[in-house]
Amino acid sequence: VERVRARDKECGLALRSRTNLLSVFVDKEDTDRDTQHQEKHVVSVERLLAYSSKEIRELRFFNPSSGNANEILEQLTVELLLSQSFGVQVARLNIDCTETVSDVEPGIWFLI
Repeated sequence: VERVRARDKECGLALRSRTNLLSVFVDKEDTDRDTQHQEKHVVSVERLLAYSSKEIRELRFFNPSSGNANEILEQLTVELLLSQSFGVQVARLNIDCTETVSDVEPGIWFLI
């Protein structure tokens, strides 16, 4: 019985995390997100990563000695993803780009 309760509680937390992340599509107009919301995204992502399969795509940018070229390319890539040119809803999660989340290298997090 305790095992079933623990599993139900875990499933409930996972569902809450999923709902929290999907709310970025509803709250997209709300640009003034506080740090508490950011923590929720980090916790939600960490919880759901435990259930997901890992697929990492690293984009090849210019040599680090190329100056601002990488920053410009990164900005263009983010703008293209968020432009919804592909007919898919995309939102940037409010997670610090320098923060490591569940052993995944730091970077920009999107919900697609």
